[in-house]
Amino acid sequence: EIPSGKAIAYIPHQDFVSAVAFNPSSEHEKLIATASLDNKARLWKIEDNSTVTRLEHQHPVTAVTFNSQGDRIITIGFDRSKTDRSKTKRILQVWKATNGWQTEFKTECKIPATAVAFSSDGQLIALADSDLNQGKTVKFCKTNSGLSATMEISQKQNLFMTFSQNNKFFAIANDDNIVQVWRVPDDSQFASDRKASIKVS
Repeated sequence: EIPSGKAIAYIPHQDFVSAVAFNPSSEHEKLIATASLDNKARLWKIEDNSTVTRLEHQHPVTAVTFNSQGDRIITIGFDRSKTDRSKTKRILQVWKATNGWQTEFKTECKIPATAVAFSSDGQLIALADSDLNQGKTVKFCKTNSGLSATMEISQKQNLFMTFSQNNKFFAIANDDNIVQVWRVPDDSQFASDRKASIKVS
């Protein structure tokens, strides 16, 4: 039992912690994932703050989330060009819990995503765009086909998003002090888009 009003775990990083997520699986309900600008996403045991594994990245990690089964993690991180440090791109990785957490899928995000969410049925991955020079969007990708749909939702930076339990709605928080709730696109709105193809076996 968790005592009221008292922290039961302190999970350290070497830099700003950008995202955190509980493992939703009842089998691993006391595991937590964190993402940090120290170039690491980590999986921790809450009981003793011990590190289960480090998901190593070359540059800062800005987003992390589990799927509903708790056997996959998505991370999004920056990657700077070796020849031109001013140029950056975002890399999305899907990690699978098989013989330790191994990379199952890795791709460049063609949109500057800062938030990511799995639907509870594992069929959709949503990426929130934070491009300061263009309209803000959310891109939905079907994990079994790579088809995608895009919605323009805000003119502010998107910070966090989540699906409803029935996956018909999603909520998104941004930096204009508002949380918006939207209906998830239906099947007719999905089409092939190489810029956002994410397929998870």
